[in-house]
Amino acid sequence: MKNRVAIAACLILLGFSKMLWATSIDDAQQLVERYHLALQSGDTQTILNLFGPEELQLHGYLKEPRYQSLLAKEYHSSTLQILHKEQNGIFYIIDYVIQLDPVGTISERVLVKEITEGEGSQLKIFRKTPL
Repeated sequence: MKNRVAIAACLILLGFSKMLWATSIDDAQQLVERYHLALQSGDTQTILNLFGPEELQLHGYLKEPRYQSLLAKEYHSSTLQILHKEQNGIFYIIDYVIQLDPVGTISERVLVKEITEGEGSQLKIFRKTPL
């Protein structure tokens, strides 16, 4: 009987700790903000780390060293504006605009998803599409 009680207590604590560490729409927004900061600094390694497997396949060219300075030059003074955010099933949907120097804007929608890696999981940019 004591073993059952101990097991039940452990399961309750594990469930409670999962609730404490559960991701939220705010975590997804912070991921998009980190993505923008990485664009501004030309930090292609961080960008690649934020991408899920599907986006990695599409943006493998970022592994080339020349893209670091190109991104930093293009995005260094850009601003990010979050237009909309919501959760839909297993995805967090974030719509945003990046205002480049006075003439350009980039409007995109990202799907952010919690992806299991090894024994843990992380939020990743699952898909990016133009708005």
